[in-house]
Amino acid sequence: MASAALTARSSASGWGRGFIVYSTYDFEVGSEYDVFATEADLQATRTQSMPRMVSVDGIDGFVRYIPGISMDKQPVYITYIFPFDMYYLAAALTLGQYDPAQVNDVILQMEQGRHPDLVNPDLPHFNDLVSSIQFK
Repeated sequence: MASAALTARSSASGWGRGFIVYSTYDFEVGSEYDVFATEADLQATRTQSMPRMVSVDGIDGFVRYIPGISMDKQPVYITYIFPFDMYYLAAALTLGQYDPAQVNDVILQMEQGRHPDLVNPDLPHFNDLVSSIQFK
């Protein structure tokens, strides 16, 4: 299993809300790490059947709202995921912390574009950052 996270350090609250993860697909159930993509996502991206597909620097990926690991409150991330043969790259931004009982409803509202946290002023900057990624 291989994973690395690059994050911006925030002096006020530990790790920043936005981060980039490089990871292989071989996580096991019960891992202490968030898993953002599977090999099935790679196949769906290749066949263009993945919902909310995007392309950055000629590389196909997709946008997904993902719940994080719950520790009292549960984070929900907007993620841009770019799957490759042996690994994936995920750019994630925490949109908020929610009661775990409400997370599925929050994600559904976000997918429909009608959750208030989608008006987050950091979101356009994050989208610009992701669109500037260059794959080499």
